[in-house]
Amino acid sequence: MPLSQEQLLAAVEENPEGIWKLYLGHLPGATYMRNEKIRVMCSQVPVSFFNGIAVTRVQEDECDDILEEAINEMTATGLPWSYQVGPNCTPHDLQLRLDQLGLKFSYDQPYMIRSLANWQPGEFPKNFSIQEVDGPEAYQTFIKVAGPAFGLPEFVLDAFAIAQNAVGFDKDCAIRNFIGTENGTPVATGTVFYGAGLAGIYTIGTLPEARGKGYGGAITEACMNDAAQRGFENAFLQSSKMGYSVYQRLGFQEVCRFRIYIPGP
Repeated sequence: MPLSQEQLLAAVEENPEGIWKLYLGHLPGATYMRNEKIRVMCSQVPVSFFNGIAVTRVQEDECDDILEEAINEMTATGLPWSYQVGPNCTPHDLQLRLDQLGLKFSYDQPYMIRSLANWQPGEFPKNFSIQEVDGPEAYQTFIKVAGPAFGLPEFVLDAFAIAQNAVGFDKDCAIRNFIGTENGTPVATGTVFYGAGLAGIYTIGTLPEARGKGYGGAITEACMNDAAQRGFENAFLQSSKMGYSVYQRLGFQEVCRFRIYIPGP
């Protein structure tokens, strides 16, 4: 049965939470706290996107106390962090309250969905092929491409490797990784995570020297194909500015935007 708009919005918020919970549960020293009112996580990785607060569901009369406690907890870690505000966050004036508490808007990120019903993958670009990541050695190749593709420092990649190696590489695992190669040389990455009834597509990246050849779209479709074979009806992704037009051509449509806040100076 197709998901309603309300169910889709809930699912696109919960799918990323699932991958955070999975990875942080296998990362030494990391914490992930989630209750019915708020999520607070700390990966110990000093990058703001990997630490912070989200999924706020609070009443107006309790909001300030809950926000202040969570913000103080994140500040005490000494790590950079961010606050994600999604379409289902409450109260309605949450963004104003964050501003009053000293957080500043940083950027917004489009969340996009595509139905996989009657979808057929296109042809791969010439000399391009895709392999599954089936073990730690292949995952090292994956992160060697992901690093320069996303401009990530080595300590971030090391954390991902620790978590992914602990999660494992079974074919029925909730998370699958793919490497795209050009004439046998690894140049692109893609990940699909299954949770909240969606196939969430992540880490679509291509080495700078290999961009503009359709590889990002091709490895996105490889993730979509894996999802379709598993019987998933919808694929979801968080788009960058660079990838937005690519995903539109693949039939993805924006359903909402998440607003990202960071502590002010």
